[in-house]
Amino acid sequence: MPVIEVPTRLSNICKDLPIQAFATASGKQEYVNQEVEYMFRQGRPILVGTTSVENSKYLSDLLKERNISHNVLNARPKYAAMEAEIIAQGESKL
Repeated sequence: MPVIEVPTRLSNICKDLPIQAFATASGKQEYVNQEVEYMFRQGRPILVGTTSVENSKYLSDLLKERNISHNVLNARPKYAAMEAEIIAQGESKL
């Protein structure tokens, strides 16, 4: 069966950004913290993924130091409904 390419109605606005590497974990955390603060000041919702509960707690502490309101979601079963509601609220701000 032949394949027909259908052009999109709008041009692609995605940007391919360069890969970033950090010499230290604290340098990476500080960069993430600055990016979150930038988005927060613009009123944009942001979802940050971490590799562990400990990393999310550490990032949360950094955000608290900068007085950035946030929610920590760790996908624990007893908080699933509350976390789903938080995600839904973030999507409604888009």
